[in-house]
Amino acid sequence: IETRSEMSALSIISFEKRSKLQADGRAKRAELSELGVDWRPLLFSQRLGRIGKAWDIAKMYAVVLAAAFARKFQIVHCRGYNTAQVGMLLKRLLGTRLVFDMRSFWADQRIDGGLWNRKRRFDRWLFEHYKRLEKRLLDSCDQLVVLTEASLVEVEKISPGAAGTVSDPGTASGAGVVP
Repeated sequence: IETRSEMSALSIISFEKRSKLQADGRAKRAELSELGVDWRPLLFSQRLGRIGKAWDIAKMYAVVLAAAFARKFQIVHCRGYNTAQVGMLLKRLLGTRLVFDMRSFWADQRIDGGLWNRKRRFDRWLFEHYKRLEKRLLDSCDQLVVLTEASLVEVEKISPGAAGTVSDPGTASGAGVVP
């Protein structure tokens, strides 16, 4: 993005912590507005556990779909699995190009970190659901962002050919494409 007109075509839909938004939300909104960027911050649900997370996902779908139809998104950059689900829907509905910024193998991290327990039926179902989703996202994304070379090896096992469209934000310049 090099010109102001290109900036005015940019929308940012992000989840923010209430304290962070209260502390510097006005300044951030003013800064982005001056650049012509459409910023739509959403608040994380602080309560209700998994129901709150489901509510957050529903809010995200509603706001992103409304913005995509209103602003006619051409490219959507989705950081994480839940946001990439919306990106995949936009790709199907509107032909929007999908940049999947996966950063890590999220479902595996949930197990490794003890947040999910594969002995519990619901956690096992979540793990399997997100592993299937991971493959669909890797198969359908137009561009993929990962953080390590080791991730590329795993990506190639899950979705042969997906590693051919990988951006590596860890290069010296901070961004690049791994051929």
